[in-house]
Amino acid sequence: MRPQLADHNGKRLHFCGIFARFGLSHQYRHRTVLLTDVTHDGEPVADHLWLDERAFRRLHLQPGDVVQFRAHVVHYKKGYRGTRPGIARSLQVDYALSHPTDCRKLEPSFDLRPGFIDERPSDMRKEWAKCDYCGADFDAGIAIKWSNSTFCSFQCYVAAKDEEQRIDTERMRWYENHRDPSKTDEETR
Repeated sequence: MRPQLADHNGKRLHFCGIFARFGLSHQYRHRTVLLTDVTHDGEPVADHLWLDERAFRRLHLQPGDVVQFRAHVVHYKKGYRGTRPGIARSLQVDYALSHPTDCRKLEPSFDLRPGFIDERPSDMRKEWAKCDYCGADFDAGIAIKWSNSTFCSFQCYVAAKDEEQRIDTERMRWYENHRDPSKTDEETR
């Protein structure tokens, strides 16, 4: 829940945030941007927000870029809406930003990109990780972890699982083609 945005519901205001990565909205089939440490007038309003990428497209964003934009504060309901027996409906009102405009990159007073010394207080520092599939540097706080691997997005995670499954299938085919047909499985153990 973002109670800091509740006071501004229905208003169009200026915000700043740090670009973390691109994503994909499965519901609406368009790209999105993940902004972290979103502020209004210097006051934090959200630790992260997902917004439509179209307004930010011309900025050619890289992880760590600080952006300023105007957006409309809207409320929405989140939680389970289904009717399955045994699962409680737990809808809550939360707040988000919608229809970003007037987007521009700001020169940060500190550089958030990997390789630079981050002189902010330790509770504000970001840890960076490298995606085991695509090799991209990204904020470790949004990592997807699986089987001792780290991924920057759901797409990289799925691609890595597909690759592992393909390799396993190839190994099984090789085994089937190269085993001695005269021996049973018990004899080969």
